[in-house]
Amino acid sequence: MQDKIKRSSLKLLVYAYFLITIYFIFANTIVGIKFDKYFALALFMIAAVGYLFRSRIKTIIKFIYNNTKILNIVLLLAILIGLLLRLSFLFYEYKPVSDPQTFYSTAVAMAENGGQLVSDPTIDKGGLNTDEYYAIHPFLFVYTKLLSIAMEVFGGGYFAVLALNILFDALGGFLIYALLKRIAGDKRVAIGGAILWSLSPFNILFCGLSLPVVAVNSLIILCFLLSYLLIKNRKDVGKFLLLSLALGAAISVTNTLRPIMAVYIIAIILVIAHQLLSRRIRLWVALAGVLVMLVPYFAVNKLHDYILTKSTGFETSIANSGGWNIFVGSNYDSLGRWSQADNDQKSEIFKEVKSVDKAQAEYKSRGIDRWKERTVKQNAVLLFNKSIIMAGEQSNSAYNVDSISNFWPSKYMGGILTLFMALLVFLNLLFTHKFLNTNSKKASIIHAMMLFVIGVFLAQLLVEVSARYFLPLLPTMIVLASLSLLKTAEIKKRLA
Repeated sequence: MQDKIKRSSLKLLVYAYFLITIYFIFANTIVGIKFDKYFALALFMIAAVGYLFRSRIKTIIKFIYNNTKILNIVLLLAILIGLLLRLSFLFYEYKPVSDPQTFYSTAVAMAENGGQLVSDPTIDKGGLNTDEYYAIHPFLFVYTKLLSIAMEVFGGGYFAVLALNILFDALGGFLIYALLKRIAGDKRVAIGGAILWSLSPFNILFCGLSLPVVAVNSLIILCFLLSYLLIKNRKDVGKFLLLSLALGAAISVTNTLRPIMAVYIIAIILVIAHQLLSRRIRLWVALAGVLVMLVPYFAVNKLHDYILTKSTGFETSIANSGGWNIFVGSNYDSLGRWSQADNDQKSEIFKEVKSVDKAQAEYKSRGIDRWKERTVKQNAVLLFNKSIIMAGEQSNSAYNVDSISNFWPSKYMGGILTLFMALLVFLNLLFTHKFLNTNSKKASIIHAMMLFVIGVFLAQLLVEVSARYFLPLLPTMIVLASLSLLKTAEIKKRLA
């Protein structure tokens, strides 16, 4: 009976991920009708072409898949083409606006002032100066600091943005190869994942913008790799505790860039708990591992808060930075997205209380009041609309591309991103179908990744949403898309 419950819980999780993947199709279809993007058509075409030419495609894939030399050549070509596409941004003038401008201009000012956070009057922060703005939004600091260091090393221009992002992107490619080689036990699957990563239009595009998207996604892959090694070495106490320490540090560093990693902490703890219930790990080892993991998680966050507090002159904390996001996410008229009206209130409240904690508390209070003042039906409509933005606006996540002047491919970016997203969704559905057929009975890194996607997606509905905020889900989707190359029997052998 207990085994049946454990197995059913894992299957329920996989079904939940399967449904979210299906929801991506539904949401993209709705957004496609509204914005004249054809996600559903693209998905249908991929499926139709795959079905009609399945024998030829299967023959070609089998030929390349079984020929290591050709596969290596394809990988090298993908890396070379991907690198050239990323470097091609140098031929355009970079005039950052909105968030890219905040990161870029502040980093330039920091590089010119010995790494100190200084106010730049050219940046519109809604009536707030730089130290106030960064105190309210503490997760901006680390990437800005890294970008300022890159500017000191590579020169204070656009090349520093590309250099920093490409370095993170290369790290992500290496890590996804290492992760997939270990999960699948097959170098060919790892090469497939590295090719997807190198040619991902999302990765290519965001390498050209002063935003921490590529850095966050590469670090998420690092967290996945450390998690896999952690689960794999659960019977070696020394390695398990050392990997718990490393994982906690990696999760915390990622969290300073994008405060969503508490979800992953919960996901990996649930996987360890399932391992414990299945008697695959001893109780004291599991508890020790979780405690060791949490130590660097909180320590790095505290260190970050201490440094930022000294830099801004305001007591600030990542843990207490969610009030603003709750406030924005509660706006019915803006569908939970940023609005000028909310932004005006942000500066007014902060100028009045002159305290980050008090301001965040007030933002949170006003956000909760908005939810309370509306009817259940209105709140349901808002949550539905926010879910559509999160699951269906991938083609619009490139809205910051206007930072790159006269970028002629910009008019095609929506279509390119739509096609790639449709391919990922199709391959994720294929993998999930195969994984369900394995009747998995042990929790694995796959379940942790699925929990992360589900958790982030649901948590995001309660706070601010944006077409760009789905991007941390891409690492999971690329990994699972790559694993769809495996046969069901191989998936069962390796993961079930």
